[in-house]
Parts: sequence; structure tokens; C-alpha cells
Amino acid sequence: MSNETPTCPRCSNCQSDLIGRFCHVCGQKVLSAKDRRFPYLVNLFFSELTSLDGRFWRTILGLLRPGFLSQQYLSGRRANYLSPVSVFLLINVLYFFAPALNDFDLPFADHLPGQLLVQMLDEPSMSAERRERLSQVPGQLHSRWSAAWIEEKLVQRREQNATYTLAQLGQRFDVKSAEISKLLIIVHVPFLALALWLMFRAKALFYAEHFVVALHLFAAILLGIQCVFSLLALLPLASGFAMVAFPALLMAYLAVSLHRVYQRHWFYSFAAALCLLAALLATNMVVYRSLQFAVVFYFS
Repeated sequence: MSNETPTCPRCSNCQSDLIGRFCHVCGQKVLSAKDRRFPYLVNLFFSELTSLDGRFWRTILGLLRPGFLSQQYLSGRRANYLSPVSVFLLINVLYFFAPALNDFDLPFADHLPGQLLVQMLDEPSMSAERRERLSQVPGQLHSRWSAAWIEEKLVQRREQNATYTLAQLGQRFDVKSAEISKLLIIVHVPFLALALWLMFRAKALFYAEHFVVALHLFAAILLGIQCVFSLLALLPLASGFAMVAFPALLMAYLAVSLHRVYQRHWFYSFAAALCLLAALLATNMVVYRSLQFAVVFYFS
């Protein structure tokens, strides 16, 4: 008879002694031979996706309720929802599949001041009137200093290829922009968080907690923009109505969110929502577009 003591099975994840099919320390399931086959992965995916009581759907539905996710997070009720960073990454992934949205992915021509724009689009058939009109285009705020970068790179490329054109540089920029620009949109969030911190300093919250609120709000804005543009792609005749209704709905969403999260008077909440939209627009125009051009142009 063997004197060896039978060893207790251990969890592959945390090496704790196993009691039953799930580890009592880390919760990992003990995989059987059946669970190692591909149908198990397919079933796991659909069960997680379609589970109405899962964190995914609770989070998405919570995001549709103004301020709800932020309120739950600040109150300490976090286990039932995806983390704020996960929410933002999820919406950002959806944004990658929305090619109709280009405000965060400006093409090369939109970055050019007038004199370079004329050079890029110059055609024998271009009328003098159109050439004059294009020359007056101011470009972006950064175009005053970025024009020198463009001309310098164009000279460098022409040293290698005498026929290299500004249009070719623009094509290369647009390809790189599609790969890079959408990764940079999170730069809006720190500035939104700063605006929230300044407007609601009386609440004595940490900047990181305002950052969570900003993540939720910006994720909701991205989701709303995607829904509107997707709808317009199907119903182009509704564009006029959407251009009026969407800003109003966005303003209402922000105001209700701020009222729910920070518990301030409705008038203050609406004023803060207006200031937050102004901060978002300023960040996009001044910070994001300059950063987008600089990063994409560097890799072009």
C-alpha cells in the first residue's frame, strides 16, 4: 500500500487549494476538457454579450442615463459596471468603425493656410476667382507656424525626388491620420476634468474623480455623435433637424448629468454645461487639432 498522501488540486491562477469547480480565492473556473474546445469560447462570448444582467449591458444602459454611472462610481457602487477607462475604450473602439465622423480626423487640406492650399489644389482649369478665394482660407490656429514645417519637409522630399508634390505629402498625411488621430481623442478628457474641477471646487472632490466624470461625459458625447451621424447616413433629409436637435439634447444631457453628480442648482448646472461645451470646443480647436497635426505630420 502506498504511503503517499494524495495531493489536493490547485488553482492554475493563484495556486490556492481547490474546493469545487471554482476557486474560492480568485473565482477562476476549473476548465474541463469540454471547456477547452472552440464551441466553449463561442458560447462564452454570446452569453456575456446577451446577458441582460451583465456588466456590459448595465454599463451601456447606465451611460444613456445622464450622470448615472458617475454618480454610482462616486458613491462607491462600482462592481456592477465596467470601469470608466473601459467605458471610454469601448466607445472609442466603436468610434473606429464610424468613418463618417471626421472632426477628430481632419484631412491634410484642412490644416493648410491659403497659400499652401492653392499650391496643393492648383489645376490648369482653376479660375482666378477660386484661386483668390482659396488663398484667403486661414486654415487652423496652428497653421501660422506649421506652414514652415510643411515647406521644410517638402524641400527635403524634393531633394530625394524632384517631382514630389504637396498633394503627395497630403496623401501620405491622410493615410497616417486615419491610423493615429482617433487614438489622440482622449486628450480632450483632462481638459474637461480641469473645467469640472474649477467649476465644482466646492464639492471637495479629487481631480481624479472629476476625471472619471469627464470620461463618462465624453464617452456619452462620442456615442451620441456616432448615433446621429449613422442616422444621417440613412436619412440624409433629416440633417437640418439633427443639426438643431442634437446640440439641444447634448446640452440637456450635460446639464442633467452635472445636476445629478454635483447636486447643484439647475441654473448653475445649465451654466456649467454651457461652459463645459465651450471648454470642449476650445480644447478641440486649440489643443487637439495642433497635437493631431504635429503627431501625424511627424510620422508622414
